[in-house]
Amino acid sequence: MLPYRLTDIMRNKIHRKRKDQGLILISVVMATVFVSFSSCAGQHNSLLGKDFEDRLRSIEVMTLEDQSVSLPITVEEAEDEASKRLRKRQTLSERIDLSVEDVRKAALENNLDLKVELVMPSIAEESIGEEEAAFETTFFGASSIQKSDPPALSPAFSEEGVLSGIQVGAGIQSTVASNEIGVRIPLKTGGLGTVSLPVRSLDIGSGLPTQHDSGMQFSISQPLLRNAGVAVNTTPITIAKLQRRQTDSRTTLSAIRILATAEKAYWNHYAVGQELEVRHQQYERAVEQLKRARRLVEEGATAMVEVTRAEAGLSRRVDAIIVTETQRRLTERNLKRIMNVEELDLGSQTVLVAKNDPRPLHLQLDATDLAKKAVENRMEMLELELQLAIDAVTINVAENRILPLFSLNYTYSSLGRGTKLGKSFDTIFNRGFEDWRAGVVFEVPLGNLAARSRLRRAILQRTLSLSTKAQRALSIQQEVYDAVDQLERDWQRILAAREETVLAARIFEAERRLFQAGARTTTEVLEAEDFLADAQINEIRSLAAYETSKIDIAFATGMLLGYSRVQLTMSKP
Repeated sequence: MLPYRLTDIMRNKIHRKRKDQGLILISVVMATVFVSFSSCAGQHNSLLGKDFEDRLRSIEVMTLEDQSVSLPITVEEAEDEASKRLRKRQTLSERIDLSVEDVRKAALENNLDLKVELVMPSIAEESIGEEEAAFETTFFGASSIQKSDPPALSPAFSEEGVLSGIQVGAGIQSTVASNEIGVRIPLKTGGLGTVSLPVRSLDIGSGLPTQHDSGMQFSISQPLLRNAGVAVNTTPITIAKLQRRQTDSRTTLSAIRILATAEKAYWNHYAVGQELEVRHQQYERAVEQLKRARRLVEEGATAMVEVTRAEAGLSRRVDAIIVTETQRRLTERNLKRIMNVEELDLGSQTVLVAKNDPRPLHLQLDATDLAKKAVENRMEMLELELQLAIDAVTINVAENRILPLFSLNYTYSSLGRGTKLGKSFDTIFNRGFEDWRAGVVFEVPLGNLAARSRLRRAILQRTLSLSTKAQRALSIQQEVYDAVDQLERDWQRILAAREETVLAARIFEAERRLFQAGARTTTEVLEAEDFLADAQINEIRSLAAYETSKIDIAFATGMLLGYSRVQLTMSKP
């Protein structure tokens, strides 16, 4: 029994040694994981910077007095200087005359919003490449080595006759090296083909030569029902291409909207610029009224209060100029942002002057015909047509997913074996040792609830798209009818405003003559002058609104105003 006990002692020592080695291995793995997490946290901090925590948790304060480039002054200190400065019309240092075509050209070339939109098709194009990559051939390789050193078999098994005929003693040591290279070829029919070259080397020691097994293997798996067919398996590519077209339609719509916005910004700036001219004319007429009042007071024809009234009216004109000039700067800055020309940055003092005057021509438009063209031309309708195509493809795939899985599998191998690797390869091509295997796989979910639910969802999605298309068509028609009515409204406003301007000018001249005759006060003259200025501004706004309404009609029909087509160039990565 002594040898048996010595065997137990040796086995226990080996067990403890392996246990200690296992503990050491676990410790190394845990340390590696900890270091990895620490390095991830360090990388996170290095990417964000050292002060990002303070920036996230603190809110800075700002004192505008400290930001002033000159010494702040009070209202009383600035009153005299401001009065002199505002009563003198500002001489503009640099002026640039702009036409609508200039604004459109600059927006097409430089507008950042448009540049952002033109990148979207390129992003969608990459999605197509991503889906097409699913059918790329893949080269693979694998290598492994396994060493087996089993413990000796217990003599008890031999004594009990359990292992009769099996050698009892030391375990058989062996080393197995396995290597394989090959290619996997996804098929558009839904199958998967594989060609590989496996090599296996077995070394059992004891002076015996190493045995090499090699082979040339070909296998294919092809579904025959579910997931079968080119149309089903190329659906992601088809959908990606349709979505790319949707992106193109959205990009075109955004481009039309941006260019329409640019033209509207031009006419808004025109209107404010003309309004500023009216405000300056109003100010000059108020100055003339003040001079007339002072002259009549000097002649003793009227009371001193008329001068005070004239000065008060003059101050009101200064306030109107300040407000309108600020509005002009805002519309000008908005126009500069849309144009995004390098020489016209947002902080530049260059003044933009709209040189195109409105062309108020009465137009008799057929709203019904325009509405029909709008439904045909609008990018939203094209996008919905593409969505319906996507829905149809999705339904076809969902119907295929209901079918059972029935696949045909076939594997063919040409085998080789030898004590040397070269001899094993010679055997492959010369001896004709072959294996093959064929089989089928059948699978169907009991109830098939998931596939049926996906089909019902796809059908409902198509129903939703059809309803959305009808709703969008109705909305587009309403938009066209509204735009045509607004155009007619603005035309009538132009006629009314012009008549109002003519009458207001007559009233002002009459009030001015009556004031000189002593029959009217300065207040009544200034009120008549206010009425004239308001009529002139109303006419200007009506003209600008008429141009804007024409832009709205073009946009509602999915087009732009002008005589030349706009060709968009999508950005490339």
